[in-house]
Amino acid sequence: MVLTDGSTPVNFPNGLNRIAGDYLFSNVGRTNILMYSLVDRLWRNAKKAAGIVFCSAGLSKGVPVTDMAEWIGHRDPNITHQTYAHIMPDAPTVSGP
Repeated sequence: MVLTDGSTPVNFPNGLNRIAGDYLFSNVGRTNILMYSLVDRLWRNAKKAAGIVFCSAGLSKGVPVTDMAEWIGHRDPNITHQTYAHIMPDAPTVSGP
């Protein structure tokens, strides 16, 4: 989004002073948002969401917690069990190594 009220500075709350033509949203360095960082963030979020769906679907279908923990990269199956216990109410408690 670009500010377009002529050439006068636009004052926002919290001391954010912008000049017309500047982007309203920018990155930390106050430059335009880099497409790479945006795509990278979106990709990481998509992978995380896909992992949650995969894990939830598998555990709700009876995949053992220990197997799922290994597949998704949890070092301790108890973390997987604590995170996803609400979708597998009949699952037994997992004892760690």
